[in-house]
Amino acid sequence: MMYKGFYTLGPDDFVGLDYYELSWKKMFLMRFDYRRNIAPEWYVKFIYNMAPNPKIGGEKIYPLDVNILNGFGMSLLYDSILGPVELTLGRGEQVGGDGEKNWQNQTYFSAGFKF
Repeated sequence: MMYKGFYTLGPDDFVGLDYYELSWKKMFLMRFDYRRNIAPEWYVKFIYNMAPNPKIGGEKIYPLDVNILNGFGMSLLYDSILGPVELTLGRGEQVGGDGEKNWQNQTYFSAGFKF
């Protein structure tokens, strides 16, 4: 068991991957977010993530198209009285057991405040 590893937790960490799909002892993430208010209580957010994949190329970052995992998504958020309600649609790369990358779709839903 990897008790000192970092585990991603869905769209707040890396959009496009399933929960706990990305876990390493050393991790470098780059994230770009753009959030826009489209109505008094409605927001839309665009997300792009990238992370080096140490299982491909021995933790070499370059070339980016081979050694980086990508994920992108769009989120719709409603700021309700009981807390934010957010629906996120994401698409991200996953690496299979044979080392080949495949694209997968993910949907995330969250409601209420996080304590």
